[in-house]
Amino acid sequence: MYIELVPKIYNTNLSYKLKDLLNNLIGVNLDDFVESIIISEEGDLYKVVNSVDPSLGVTNSLGNTAVAKTISNYVTGKSLIVITNSQLKAFSNELLADVRVANWSFNALNGLYTFIHEIGHAFDYKHRPNKICKPSIETYRFSELIEYYHEIVLSEIGANINISGYVPLQFKQNSRHFFNQAIQSSINGLMAESSSPINLISETGCSNILAHTIMAIRNAQEAYIQRYRVKEKPTLLLGKKTCRLIRNWIDKHEKTYPNWHSDSADFENIVKATLSKFKLRPIVEDFDYFQYSR
Repeated sequence: MYIELVPKIYNTNLSYKLKDLLNNLIGVNLDDFVESIIISEEGDLYKVVNSVDPSLGVTNSLGNTAVAKTISNYVTGKSLIVITNSQLKAFSNELLADVRVANWSFNALNGLYTFIHEIGHAFDYKHRPNKICKPSIETYRFSELIEYYHEIVLSEIGANINISGYVPLQFKQNSRHFFNQAIQSSINGLMAESSSPINLISETGCSNILAHTIMAIRNAQEAYIQRYRVKEKPTLLLGKKTCRLIRNWIDKHEKTYPNWHSDSADFENIVKATLSKFKLRPIVEDFDYFQYSR
């Protein structure tokens, strides 16, 4: 595994220390899963990703908010990981000073978690090869959007399951508030979109509401998989029914990984339960209306 530091501000020893840390923390030969890790300049993530695989079509707007992307080579079975330098900056001082991970701040651990999570994607691509195909603009039926988002969230679940045992306990112990903030942010976006009556009857508005809903569920499953206590339950921010459905869904996936059945019915029920919690269940039927009214 090769680590390329695109920003020219780092000590040359940093790449070696980072590779040693990741290998020691995860305890497997990462060369079998990861071809290289590229640390990009801030705001350049989309440029680097598109230069590697133009078919991904990562946009400028996404590049300004996303902090990492893992790209699988289905021929070699290995992955290339691109991470913005803000994530490495978060713990570079601790790494260079040889501070024990147990003594790192949460901000430093959060930066390290980004690297571990992306390696989880590399593991998942190796164990469970998959390719997500986005539905065309002509086929935005609700059922097809569910299939699309289901595969995306499954990829996140696969990554989280693979690295749960390697995430520092200090991060798990203090991350629930961090994940809940991310979930609440998605809820706020969902509520802002739905506060305008026109968004409830427009394709763009309903699509944005659904996207915020999926992001909240994505963060909820991650928080649950990276739980500190075995009997910890998923967040109640999305409602008691959604909490129960997510727990049963993830428990089943944890037990059967990587031999998953591709049925998206459980995921669809979670999405519908979350929409019902916020009294937005009617938008489900809107998508089929949009399709038929083209």
